Amino acid sequence: MDYKIIRSESHTVLEKKVRSAMKEGWRPVGGIAIAAYDDGSQFFFEARVQ
Repeated sequence: MDYKIIRSESHTVLEKKVRSAMKEGWRPVGGIAIAAYDDGSQFFFEARVQ
């Protein structure tokens, strides 16, 4: 089994990346994680397995 984390600076781009990964056979594991930083930046993550 392979494991991969998809990261994006926007939830809309993350959604596109996740859909693309699903077409390649990756499955989501758990929910989405969001990291927010003091400089105002944020990242959205989702773990995947194949």
